Amino acid sequence: MQDWWLDALCGESWDVLLKEQDNRIIASLPYFIQKKYCFKSILPPHLTPINALWISYENGMNLTTRYSFEIEVMDYFAKEL
Repeated sequence: MQDWWLDALCGESWDVLLKEQDNRIIASLPYFIQKKYCFKSILPPHLTPINALWISYENGMNLTTRYSFEIEVMDYFAKEL
């Protein structure tokens, strides 16, 4: 996902969460905040079929380690939101 795409669709109503480890980005999650009346919702942007979590996996990770890493990253982002 490119920042210009989110700027065009969402204007100033989007942000991105980053998870860093050893001064490098290991995961990112862009999100769109829609405000309606007094409520805020986090939704996928219009015209964007995929707005997903991006994770940089280390080479040679086995499946179990990979799943554990994904859960760790998702827990981190859930707490940040």
